Amino acid sequence: MILLFSVFCLLLASRDAFSHLLLAQAVDPIVLLTVYCTSACIFALIFRIWRTRSLDFKNVFVELPRSQKFLFLKLGVATWIVYVATIFGIQSLGAAPFNLIDYGAMPILTLLSGVVFLRERLSRWHVLGSITGLTGFALLTLGPSTLSMTNWDRVGVLLAVVSAVSTSLSSLYQKQQIAFGLHPDEVLLFRFPIPAVLMICWVLFHNGVLQISNLPAMLLVAFFGVFLPLLLLCFGFMRASLSHFASFLFLIPLFTFVLGPLLVKGEWNKFIDPRVLSGMTLILAGYFASTKANKKA
Repeated sequence: MILLFSVFCLLLASRDAFSHLLLAQAVDPIVLLTVYCTSACIFALIFRIWRTRSLDFKNVFVELPRSQKFLFLKLGVATWIVYVATIFGIQSLGAAPFNLIDYGAMPILTLLSGVVFLRERLSRWHVLGSITGLTGFALLTLGPSTLSMTNWDRVGVLLAVVSAVSTSLSSLYQKQQIAFGLHPDEVLLFRFPIPAVLMICWVLFHNGVLQISNLPAMLLVAFFGVFLPLLLLCFGFMRASLSHFASFLFLIPLFTFVLGPLLVKGEWNKFIDPRVLSGMTLILAGYFASTKANKKA
């Protein structure tokens, strides 16, 4: 589980970092969202066909109870909100600042979702890890001048909060579907059609143009940053609790912050700031405190 969830966090951080680079190259965000959602839908369909060697996936949905069909509706809408808020939030704030807010709040929201809706146990180590991690996020946020709060757009901050809430709900819904007995590819197969249809309808009334030269990069991000991490998450949920998963969310803003200097030339000096070093240390401490809670559970 440690390796699986860690890879999930690294892939998600890479998605946001590379999406930031694509947006910086004047890629239209609505076109980008359409490619992400429709491609993930196609990848899920291909994976399902490859695994089952069958096109018989319609009956799986027909045979589901009404409550599970409604859950898929909520999951699809929440997924669409997540990606719209994420892409426009990254365009407004940048990947690192956006993720500091988004994934700074998400571990606590995900923990609370597990406690309230799934009756999972919340230990003092979870609380200590959350407080320590949030303190690290605060220090990391106030560290380099490029992440100064005075430079942050209020709409971008609001989108980060919306993304955190919607992602926590999506993780909850996804965990509930796995607990119901659905295979990971079935969860993704029914998760992405709603976002794909909504984005296709949006792009039809939009004047954005798809630049063919950017399409290969967009498809790579769609596979490795959208489809694959969510597939890994579903497999992880087959054995792990929502609170266990929440422990790893501390790593995403850390990975994103590190990837920024790797992808953008001249930003290595950010690591010289003592507040950045202290923030990264506290985030890791919060992560290890949360994983300790899961070992004791």
